[in-house]
Amino acid sequence: MINKDVSLVSLPTSNVKLTQSLATYKAHPFTWWEKKGVELGVGTDNDVTLDTSFIRELLILLVTDADNLKITKLLMVVTGETRRPFMSDALWSARPELRPLRVGR
Repeated sequence: MINKDVSLVSLPTSNVKLTQSLATYKAHPFTWWEKKGVELGVGTDNDVTLDTSFIRELLILLVTDADNLKITKLLMVVTGETRRPFMSDALWSARPELRPLRVGR
């Protein structure tokens, strides 16, 4: 897949619930694929039937390898963004309680 420039879309809930080839979410190979250099995406498969969402799928992946996969890295993998400082800054600026208070408003 790497040599042929093929992308892989990870569907954690579908992979666990429908294929039954993974015992738990922690058995999902997302970080292994990422370490091997596979171009990855994340999807929901059938969000209505599986009762999931894109955000839930991202959170599932974060717990699959909590020691090595952090939110900044996961978002970089999913979005294709290569500038870690840019992604980190975007995450911090999205937290309204941490933004500096504006005087006069």
